[in-house]
Amino acid sequence: MNVTLLTTTFLITLFSINLQATTYTSVRDGQWNDPTTWATNSVPFSGNEASDEIIIAHHVTIDDELSLKANTSIIVQAGSSLMSTKKISFLGDDNQLLIEADGQLICDQLDLMATKGAVNLRGYLECRQIMIHAQNELNAQGQILVENIELNKGEITVEGGSISVANDFKFDQSGTATINNTTLEVGHELQGNNRATIYVDGESTLDIEHLLLSTEARIIGTGTGGMLYTNNSTINSGFISCVDNACHYNANIDLPTSLNLMANTDVPVQLTEFAAHNEEEIVMLEWTTTRELDNDYFTIEKSYDGTSWFVLARVQGAGTSEDVHHYAHEDILNGETATFIHYRLRQTDFNGLSTYFNNVMIEVPTLELEDVTPMQTFPNPVIDFFQFRVANLDLVSKVRLVNAMGAEVAVSIQPQADSYYVELPNALPGGTYFLQMVEDGQLKTEKILVARY
Repeated sequence: MNVTLLTTTFLITLFSINLQATTYTSVRDGQWNDPTTWATNSVPFSGNEASDEIIIAHHVTIDDELSLKANTSIIVQAGSSLMSTKKISFLGDDNQLLIEADGQLICDQLDLMATKGAVNLRGYLECRQIMIHAQNELNAQGQILVENIELNKGEITVEGGSISVANDFKFDQSGTATINNTTLEVGHELQGNNRATIYVDGESTLDIEHLLLSTEARIIGTGTGGMLYTNNSTINSGFISCVDNACHYNANIDLPTSLNLMANTDVPVQLTEFAAHNEEEIVMLEWTTTRELDNDYFTIEKSYDGTSWFVLARVQGAGTSEDVHHYAHEDILNGETATFIHYRLRQTDFNGLSTYFNNVMIEVPTLELEDVTPMQTFPNPVIDFFQFRVANLDLVSKVRLVNAMGAEVAVSIQPQADSYYVELPNALPGGTYFLQMVEDGQLKTEKILVARY
């Protein structure tokens, strides 16, 4: 064998040996970069190893950034800890980090940047920030304490543990979090975007200061669901649904401060439909229930932009019933110039708890001024009563008084021989109101000024 071939063979063999994985096991408490901390008397990642296995069996501290190569695993054993004052990053693929029961990982930032990486937590994890990117996973049965979490296309699964987020929890880009038999606390904001999803199961508890769901982000109850508590919330184009879709919240509604995501026989109302039909100048709102439990009343709310809502009407519920009930309410349009009108239905129990159902929207045909016929009322301004004449009482199908927002006002309306007598309650505030009447299919309206001295 010539010298050149022998030298080449030796170099290839040496290079292959250097690329083999090395196992580093701690033998005492100490610094990561101190060779005497390890059984090999050398520091992990100091050579050209293709992959390493690091076993932390003591309390090890690192003051530099720790970047994991591909196919690297770190195991923090029970009763041991790894503490980093800076960032731990998954730069290569297929990295694994295991914190055993009673083991601890404390770091400034944990960043799962590459793909197919996984953190498996059975003990305690505390970081200032955790970032989980595409095809990386955090699987936990222990305790997580963090200031901020950002989930971007990655996955978080917590079962039988707890997550305490001091500031913000952001889930984005179709990232998924599964919370099972777990407590999730968010001190500032839980923010979802771009079809990201949180699944809630195992009677978990979500305690959120502020909830913001946009661009089809959602929270979905599964299995035995759980409880969602929030001090305030905003839902744009996302939604929240209970188990088996027993409840559904969307489109900028204000959630109750507590919401049970579990479907069971105690769901107050089983609603089969809520629909709106535009019939000339009247919107017919209809809904049907197949079951009601302690249902006090329904509230119909109206909006011209889907954001700002006002109460349109209140309809008495059926209390407790297993029968099918059909409800309807007419909204007489007051010459609205809005292109679309939004309606939503809220149900309230005898105990005061409320549930919102799906929103509906209708398109309003343009109303020309000649389509609205004025009426003659007297006196006007009004203090406590007024009258208006009618040619034929039999042709009148609807009379009501509404405020400037379009909400109907409770007043006493009594037909006379050829007129109507309207008595105003003393508590009615002064201001501008509108008298609406449908006579022979034609809408008539008159501005009423209520004076209070």
